[in-house]
Amino acid sequence: MNKFAKICGATALAVSMSMPAMAETMNPEGVWQPGNKESRYEISYCGNGAQLCALVKWIDPAFVNDDNRKFINTYLFSELPPSGRNKWRGTISFQGRKISGVVKQLSSEKLSVRACLLFLCEEVLLDRVADK
Repeated sequence: MNKFAKICGATALAVSMSMPAMAETMNPEGVWQPGNKESRYEISYCGNGAQLCALVKWIDPAFVNDDNRKFINTYLFSELPPSGRNKWRGTISFQGRKISGVVKQLSSEKLSVRACLLFLCEEVLLDRVADK
């Protein structure tokens, strides 16, 4: 088998193996929580129907205090515009500060929220708790 045929065969195999993952339906709408399970966010489409919103729905009572109680039923982000496939970019509210952020759906069950202030960035991975 010549080198060109081997490369074509390997490429076809790689593409066919990735097809199920690419075919996976990704919908960010639902209830999500970070790995520490201390809070939950209701994520939905909003604005023009392509923008993304996340409402802080719940904070574990063991961690509620005067500093974070005020964030319940407020938006972590609102009307974040799409910036690619399964990706939204805009302003995220982090502990009351408005900072630049990116939300990216990694799979049907995993979401990444990355926020940066100047050169300091933090990423939080969220797991789906329930569909909307």
